[in-house]
Order: sequence, then C-alpha cells, then structure tokens
Amino acid sequence: MKVRFFERIKEVEGRLGDTEIILNSFILSWTPYPQLNWGISREDLGKMHVLFMTDDRDRYIDKLFAMGRGEKNEFCCHAHNAQEKRPSV
Repeated sequence: MKVRFFERIKEVEGRLGDTEIILNSFILSWTPYPQLNWGISREDLGKMHVLFMTDDRDRYIDKLFAMGRGEKNEFCCHAHNAQEKRPSV
C-alpha cells in the first residue's frame, strides 16, 4: 500500500547507517479527504504522511516541511525520530 511507504523509507534510512542522511516520503492528494471513503481518519492519514492539498491549501506545504524536519508542533501529529528539533532554514 502506497500510504505505508513512509515506514519503508525509514527502514532504508536505518540500513544506510549514516545519521547525516534523512529520508522521508509524502503523498500529496488533490482528492479532498471526504471523497476518499477509505475508512481511515484524516489524523491517521496525516501520521502516514498523506497531506490534502485541496482541503488544506494554505498549510500543507508548512506541514510537509515541519514533518520532514521531524518537528512535533501544530502542523503534525508526531515525529518519526528522536532527533532534536532542527533550526528552520
């Protein structure tokens, strides 16, 4: 299932053994969440790095970068690793 790729890419990251390399994946959906009917909550899809461009057009890019940095904030539900919060660039 494509929405699980965010987990697989972290497995690849771990196998690389280089803490300087960070791999992430995201799915950017043009389909509005209510049309999906997948039986998965929006929050759970967010945890799987699925972002809705139409429903959240003013914030999905901010969410993507925050999650990519592993930040735990108002944009995302969790961080994938225990790294320190990285400074914004």
